[in-house]
Order: sequence, then structure tokens, then C-alpha cells
Amino acid sequence: KGDLSKAHAHWVKRDTLMWQIEKPAEGTAFRLYYSPTGGLAITPDGITGGEYLTLQFSFGGLTADLLPKFPQLKDGFFPLKLAAADLPQVPELLRGQVAVAEVDSDGRLLDATSVQLPGVLDNLYTYSGPLGVVYVGDVPTLRVWAPTARNVSLHLYADSQTTAETVVPLTLDPATGVWSAVGTPAWTGQFYLYEVEVYVPATGQVEHNLVTDPYSISLALNS
Repeated sequence: KGDLSKAHAHWVKRDTLMWQIEKPAEGTAFRLYYSPTGGLAITPDGITGGEYLTLQFSFGGLTADLLPKFPQLKDGFFPLKLAAADLPQVPELLRGQVAVAEVDSDGRLLDATSVQLPGVLDNLYTYSGPLGVVYVGDVPTLRVWAPTARNVSLHLYADSQTTAETVVPLTLDPATGVWSAVGTPAWTGQFYLYEVEVYVPATGQVEHNLVTDPYSISLALNS
């Protein structure tokens, strides 16, 4: 029962998920399953391929601060709360695969779904500073917002045709989800890509994607 290819649950803030479900029977429990590398799967024995944290069901709806942000979750959605002791794990959980499940008093699976993350990412990693390439004097600093990434590195190329590259690791600011690297004046005029190691829901596993900078203001031909 359930479908992890769909994401019907919404993680709206650090300690709260919302899921549209029927009023649970006595003894029903809720779990947040997670795997840093993906591989969660529904089997006859329940969800396999990861571990889980217990969620606390609540009959209350959205709180006043959340309702304006998520009006579509007003009717029929119930809060599922993480225990305070589990909250320090949240940033790491967001870098892998997550799913919620409903189980009966014997632990048998009743329903399960994957989770939409934009709400909790905005809640944890709101950032209004500079992104892209910013110069101080003749020294560039590169920044990209990628809070779900496991690693980000910069690939530098002397021109748009060469395959020779210099790879520079970026450093994560855990408070903002921004990865950055300080360059040198010699970087000016070079071409670059980001290599992002990140869990990809479409494939169900961690991938290494080579991508252009979403904050770039100029691109090579056909890039």
C-alpha cells in the first residue's frame, strides 16, 4: 500500500509535516523514513532501504503563521510532528530520500508517500544575500544556493571548447544552504560549471550533475 513515486505529504517547517489522510484508528502510528543514498521501497514487509523516526499525529490544522503560506493544505491535512530530540538531524535528512508512512498497531503498512520539501527549505535556509559571481576588487567569489546538495565543486575551463579543467571544492554555509568559493584574478574570463552531488527523486538515487550556474548572466554558445 502507498506510492513513493508520488509526494502527497508536505514538510512545511523544521518540526512539522502535513499529510491529507483519514482520521487514524486507535493504535495507528506515523513514521518518517529516510535514506541518505536513496533506495527506499515498499515491499510486502513494509518500507525497506532506510531507517525511520517516529512522528506524532495531531488533530490540529495549520498554525496561524503557516496558513497564509500553504492555503492549499487547509482542508483535510493533519500535522505530523518530529520530536524535539530529532530536530538536529533535519538538515542531513533533507540531503537524502524521505517518505512518511502510516502503520497499524502491529507495524503493518497502511499508507506511504514521498515528501515535498520547499516549505522546510524556505523555513531553514532563507537567504537574501548575493548569489552568482560577485567581485570585490579584482577577486571573484562564487555562490550557489543548494541546501539539499551533498557536495558542490567548481569546474573551471580556459575556454568553452576545452575539456581540460581545474576542480575547486565549494564550502557550505550550514546556516543558509549557500555553497561558495573565493577565486583569484586569473579566473576572470574563464568558463565554469558546477558539479552537484544530490539526491534526485526522478532516479531514486544520489547523482553527480554537471550544471550551469543558475545565477550566471552570460553563457557560452549552446551551453
